Amino acid sequence: MMPTHAESLRGATGAPGDAPFWRRPRHLVLLTLALLLYVVPLFTVPLLDPDEGRYGEIPREMLASGDYVTPRLDGTLYFEKPPLHYWLTASALRLLGNREVGVRFWTALFGLGTAGLLVRMALALAPRRTAWLAGGLLLASPYFFSLSHVATLDMTLTFFVTLALVGFWMAQDGAAERRRRLAGWAALFGGSALAVLAKGLVGIVLPGGVIFFYLLLSGRWRLLREVPWVSGTMLFLAVAVPWHVLVARRNPSFVQFYFVHEHFLRYTTPIAERGEPFWYFFAVLAAGCLPWIGLLGRLPRLFAGSGFRRWREENGALLFLFCWIGFVVLFYSTSHSKLAPYVLPAAPPLALLAAMLVGGPATASARWSVGERVALGVSAAIVLSVGAAAALATTGLLPASVPPLGEAHALHPWALLLSLAAAAAGGALLLRSLKERPGEIAGPTLRASALLCAALWALVAIEGPTRSSRKIAEVLASRLEPGDRVVCFGGYRQSLPFYLERFVESAEPHKDLAFGVSQLSPEQRRERFPTVEELKSWWESDRRVYVVVDRQLERLRAKGIEGGTVLLPGKRMQLVVNHPPRRP
Repeated sequence: MMPTHAESLRGATGAPGDAPFWRRPRHLVLLTLALLLYVVPLFTVPLLDPDEGRYGEIPREMLASGDYVTPRLDGTLYFEKPPLHYWLTASALRLLGNREVGVRFWTALFGLGTAGLLVRMALALAPRRTAWLAGGLLLASPYFFSLSHVATLDMTLTFFVTLALVGFWMAQDGAAERRRRLAGWAALFGGSALAVLAKGLVGIVLPGGVIFFYLLLSGRWRLLREVPWVSGTMLFLAVAVPWHVLVARRNPSFVQFYFVHEHFLRYTTPIAERGEPFWYFFAVLAAGCLPWIGLLGRLPRLFAGSGFRRWREENGALLFLFCWIGFVVLFYSTSHSKLAPYVLPAAPPLALLAAMLVGGPATASARWSVGERVALGVSAAIVLSVGAAAALATTGLLPASVPPLGEAHALHPWALLLSLAAAAAGGALLLRSLKERPGEIAGPTLRASALLCAALWALVAIEGPTRSSRKIAEVLASRLEPGDRVVCFGGYRQSLPFYLERFVESAEPHKDLAFGVSQLSPEQRRERFPTVEELKSWWESDRRVYVVVDRQLERLRAKGIEGGTVLLPGKRMQLVVNHPPRRP
């Protein structure tokens, strides 16, 4: 029997000589560099506002108060998300101290864990080389790499959704031994429950939707008879329900805000003010998975030569991957609330598809169509352009009219070197794509992806301090005295309480605090979250008041709050005080 197109692209599983890549010295060097690239950013960039400040401060307050049931942000109720990530981060902060690496530890670990789950699934579908390539492409994509190093809930959700879906794929394999199938069902139900504790009901919707459409399109409805519904449901309820019941008993306002406002209304209405066009997430994945997104130009090869009925019988794994990607992207694309990290759960199957398209032995000598070479060439050209633009920005030679990286135009040697390396890798990949037979394309693509990640993170290391409150906290730490006030004006700097290890006040508080502030008494509100007029009276009193002004000091002056001393000017934030401190 002739191999299907999918089989010719994947190659034969367990091909001779398919040895682990780490057994070669050159590969060991590359692996060491990759680990450095993955680990170093955890330490080199301060917490970025708003997300990292928020997801560091809530666990810090849990540790300080001892209350691990009711999440609070700057001392106010915060019911937007469930607590699993907060609990994990609190454990890291207790172990590692109040440091950036503690806030990012679990995000980075879940990034590696997601890649590990993907490799585990890929080993059952493709040669070892292709499986490891899938993990490498995932980790080296700018989108996944960035969200592995920025403390948000999306990587935690992605890990558990991936666990649930990989578990399902293991469990549905009728040829697998019973122990493996039981482990798969446990991973499905347990992973879904933990996904709910990570980011709410979407933890059910994503795995459930993917599996529903896979069963619908494959016609394998009889598989539902094999699901251990009783034990699986008991496992799910035992993990997902207790916290929701406990927090609702302690906080009567929880149910309406958490389930109605944060789940139903944010999805179906523009209440969150995060509207984007329908195609937004397609663009996010296309840009975030450069340059290997260009490899998907070979996708039509997977469908040629047979009708859908026969194709689905021969390519069940590919159908499952398409359902996984398609449902995640379409589910979020129909939402009225869109943020770039939301479609992160679609990145693992997308990376596996790309690896399967070029990881087989037939790819090296295959003739590529014009369209396939154009797709790869365009993505390589974008990497070349991004690297060149980044290199120019790091020379310090841009005109003064162009906003600088960091606080001022300056030469940044390491960032310049990495940007040039990314541009060179993109150029090499572009030249290779011009050939009719690009040959071994996996290695050059992976190198270009990794160097692009390195260059972009070098830029973040330069620009990051302007988007964090760490420098302001360092200035305040030596000056604050009992009774002094610290007030954010024009924007709530969510990393400031984390670094100061105390609450801060906020005039005209940010929408993230709106619900919590609404639950305070009038006296508590006036003491913590003043109006502009109340802030003006504080400023004119004998009490020392430090004000962190978002972006422009003129905004403070325009409200009639005059005078004071500027302690720290900045591109995005400035620190002023009404009375000069008695000590530096």
